[in-house]
Amino acid sequence: MKSGIITLAQLSSTGEPVYTGPVSSSILADNFTNYNTFSFNSISSNEIEVILPSKSDIFNKFGFSNVIKNIHILIPYDTEGSIVIKGVNEGIIVDANNTVLGKGDYGSIPLSASNYIILEYDSGSYTVKPTIKQNLKSQIDNTDLAAVTIESDESIYSSDDIITGSVPDNISSLQALFINKKQQGYYETRQRTDTYYSYSEWEYAGSPQPASFYFVWNEESQLEELHHIEVIVSWPEFVPNQFSVNYGVLATVEGAETNIAFEAVKGKIKATSGGVVSWDTDYIGQAYTAVIEDKIHLTNCFLFTSISASSVIVRLPSASIINAKTTLPVSFIIHITISHSTNNSIRLTSVVNGQIVNNNGSDVPYIDLSKCDSLMLNYTNGKYYILSILQ
Repeated sequence: MKSGIITLAQLSSTGEPVYTGPVSSSILADNFTNYNTFSFNSISSNEIEVILPSKSDIFNKFGFSNVIKNIHILIPYDTEGSIVIKGVNEGIIVDANNTVLGKGDYGSIPLSASNYIILEYDSGSYTVKPTIKQNLKSQIDNTDLAAVTIESDESIYSSDDIITGSVPDNISSLQALFINKKQQGYYETRQRTDTYYSYSEWEYAGSPQPASFYFVWNEESQLEELHHIEVIVSWPEFVPNQFSVNYGVLATVEGAETNIAFEAVKGKIKATSGGVVSWDTDYIGQAYTAVIEDKIHLTNCFLFTSISASSVIVRLPSASIINAKTTLPVSFIIHITISHSTNNSIRLTSVVNGQIVNNNGSDVPYIDLSKCDSLMLNYTNGKYYILSILQ
């Protein structure tokens, strides 16, 4: 495969249908509901105009026009000829700043061999989404790597040497991008009835349609008078399939004594929305003197299910041990729990530059923990501050 070229294999990696074939003027409008991705491998001449579907075309297809949809268009590298994607009234081509792109009132985009674009349709306009291409091999020198595979519904396609994807506007530096917006569900038309009790109230709302007017007979004036106005409001609502799940990255790492699926050597792990769920399996096992020192770089949760003697001394790691395992000064929380089935106890001890401190600021030489006891400490700069203790 040629470096830097998007291939049909990449575009079809998601398992969704891909249109592969000749181009025509109406190909996008005719197949808007059938495909998200188009690979035009036969172009009969140069600058064939391909017309984007308008808002009314989409309404005729869906029954409503407020659809959000990404269209991927690829011209394979070995295809001769060229096309021009043409915008239309209520189907204009714009950039991220809503500026019309290309020639004409509604915008246009010329495409030829090896060109690949993403158009996001929303409310009568097509926004051209920027893409990135990066050389993975330069990022993974001296790494024993069998293959790199990234599969997604939206905007990410991969091979042994490139990643491509949509770049958010607020991203200035990016090494890899994973976007998965695969819609696992369906749209349902929802309705509600809005009621207005005067013409002025209805007009103030913008005279929405379709409207039904209801009148009553006034015996005193012997005239019909407006009682109320009903407007049926309809909108599409996406309903996800029950139990459906989308993944951005799913990693399985096994086969070694220690298996690390992801390690952030420097930099933060951030959840802008959603959250972070962590089910910890390390460390669940026997308490021994150096157990926390040995495992602190792998976990900060310790559940002791076995204690071999009546009182086993367990040392907290010193600052030198922690600093040897990190690249920057760190602060973290340690959870220690003694299992309900454990009869013996541990004596958790302070060390030089690893001192337990209570809420009065006084040094604590040790803490004894036995069956069902739990302790939470916050480590910072050689000190372990007691956050909570249940005994």
